[in-house]
Amino acid sequence: MRIENAEQLKAAVGQASGLLQEIQYYAKRKKVSPPKVTFPSGYLRTAEQARQKLKFISSRDLKCNLSYTMMLADVQRWILTRTTLDSIAREMVIKLQLSLFGNMVESITIDYLRGQHGKGQSYKDRTAYMVVNEIILDSLREDLDWLWDMRNDIHLDGVRESEWNCGKYTDANYRRGIKAFGCLLDALGDPEQ
Repeated sequence: MRIENAEQLKAAVGQASGLLQEIQYYAKRKKVSPPKVTFPSGYLRTAEQARQKLKFISSRDLKCNLSYTMMLADVQRWILTRTTLDSIAREMVIKLQLSLFGNMVESITIDYLRGQHGKGQSYKDRTAYMVVNEIILDSLREDLDWLWDMRNDIHLDGVRESEWNCGKYTDANYRRGIKAFGCLLDALGDPEQ
């Protein structure tokens, strides 16, 4: 059935949701084979599309690995935008997304500054260096440093509060992380901006 308007979309989502729930009632948490729901095509960017945004990365392997991580971020973004995942489960997917973005920014700044800024410098030393050398704006540095702090909560032994309703893994913070990552790619991909 081809969806041609919002009303048909609503009906199709209802049908798909109902069928997925029926599958879950039957399968529960056990592995059933061979049937699996097909992940919809057209949402995930290809590795090549991701690599096009990373032309400034000098390491071929890093560029490939970053592109694969961007695809993983797309999978998680699909879950966040196309499902009703809610509560702590949603917050943990957002946490994972912020961690992925922080990991990618860390690798990108190391690669981009290779030979310009001493190896072994901390993440925040690199972002400060990028501001001083007019590679990025200070407002972007603030967001990237915030993203790094959020990323560091992936180390569960260092988290000193319950993540249940801690208020950190919100849709607003998720959007802030996406924006910071995108702005860094824009700033490094086109030095004239």
